[in-house]
Amino acid sequence: MLRRLPSMCLHRLSGQAVVRVNGKDIYLGPYGSADATEKYEAILADLIRHKSVPLTTAGQITITDLMAAFMVYAATCYRHPDGSPTSEVKAFALSLRHLRRLYASTVVTDFSPHKLKNVRQCMLGDGWSRPQINQRIGRIKRVFKWGLSEELLPASVYTALASLSNLKRGR
Repeated sequence: MLRRLPSMCLHRLSGQAVVRVNGKDIYLGPYGSADATEKYEAILADLIRHKSVPLTTAGQITITDLMAAFMVYAATCYRHPDGSPTSEVKAFALSLRHLRRLYASTVVTDFSPHKLKNVRQCMLGDGWSRPQINQRIGRIKRVFKWGLSEELLPASVYTALASLSNLKRGR
């Protein structure tokens, strides 16, 4: 079982992208090429699909691990017909920025609606508009919903987060 998702690195001598999985290097092609990125995403998707998700020593994934696994899924799911990623991938990355900053090392099962309210409060502090905040909090909830569908977290976590209502006009 993997402890965390492997990163794509540059093999300096050959100029190729490489990823290490279970102690074995897999060469992906020229570093920075679309082909190397596509192969890397396929490897990560395969690891996630086979439940080789990153685990902490307690056997539970952290917020960072959940976000990384979701972003691999998003990069393969949200695509234009020509194969290029849609703007939704970047929108998810922006939506998860505050969550990562505040709760990166938090175990998923310890994440609560109160903590999601703290994330929302940080977005308010940055001057984001109410509709934009509601949309981004909705994306965060979708990450947890996806995690539930992949059996990465218990249903109680998503159910609790889903109970958080949107910001109301004038408040």
